[in-house]
Amino acid sequence: MLRLEHAGFRPRNARAGWQEPVDISLEVRAGEIVGLAGIMGRAAPELLTALYGAAGPGAWSGMVEIDGEPAHLSSIRGARGEGLGLVNRRPARQRADAARQRGRNLVLTVLRRVSPFFLMSRAREVSLAREAIHGFDVRPPLPRFPSARSPAAIRQKVVLARKSPGDLGSCSR
Repeated sequence: MLRLEHAGFRPRNARAGWQEPVDISLEVRAGEIVGLAGIMGRAAPELLTALYGAAGPGAWSGMVEIDGEPAHLSSIRGARGEGLGLVNRRPARQRADAARQRGRNLVLTVLRRVSPFFLMSRAREVSLAREAIHGFDVRPPLPRFPSARSPAAIRQKVVLARKSPGDLGSCSR
């Protein structure tokens, strides 16, 4: 469980337009998907970016815990290691991703597992893609299905499956 109590994040270097998230309290349980809504400019995107470790160097205040232990969210790798994932509301690479087959989209974040020694293992790619497709109930369950032909809701499932930490196809936290 991710728990924040009166938490805030202050980046080390000031940035134009950055709204510091302050006095945030929330709980997110394993398997939950959370979206924040509210008035633009009220730090929701900044909070999510900071939780995912993508806000750059900075300092957390208040309490930030995962499974009752202090969280280490100073980098994307650290956040993913803690079991967190992030789906941007406007992914910059969305059009490029739509041109790929679903299976290739699903394994983008785990290429080291698919291509040891820089050689792509098509069998491993398909195996991991099938695992993710099953775990996130992506339909039709076809790794070679073109992403561009999928409805938006299914493309979001593919993004979630691709961003999920740990094993593809399961949300561990």
